[in-house]
Amino acid sequence: MMDLATLNHVNRQAARRSAAAKAQPLILEQTDLDALRSGADRMPSGGIPYIGDRCPKGWRHVNLAAWFPGPRSDYDGQSKEHRGVYLEGLGYGVFFVDKSGFGQPGEPALTLKEFGALARPGFGYGVVEDGQFQCHIGVFERRTAE
Repeated sequence: MMDLATLNHVNRQAARRSAAAKAQPLILEQTDLDALRSGADRMPSGGIPYIGDRCPKGWRHVNLAAWFPGPRSDYDGQSKEHRGVYLEGLGYGVFFVDKSGFGQPGEPALTLKEFGALARPGFGYGVVEDGQFQCHIGVFERRTAE
């Protein structure tokens, strides 16, 4: 298990590498989500890329509070109706997802199947914080010309 200082250091380094590589969110289509909902044991297209706490050029963060309105925990901002959805995480909301493959339904972190049931097609997804066994996944949408 990593301590908080180590996790922060690892995430800062990964964010720098992600920015240098110009990593982009992975757009999940309906077929990808159907595969996850049916019990796929891994993410499509080689996994969701690490984006870090940046917003890649041409994208904007999606505020998950708009997707999951309703009461939230006073303690941690988690949706009271949707476990694993932290509406205030990093200022725009994140999914808390098990990445070990050993997570079980009903645990604090969503399984891939549970994540697939809550995610929406056509949006970009990127890991914004990474831990040893779980990660926070942010949702992105392409910016339109304004």
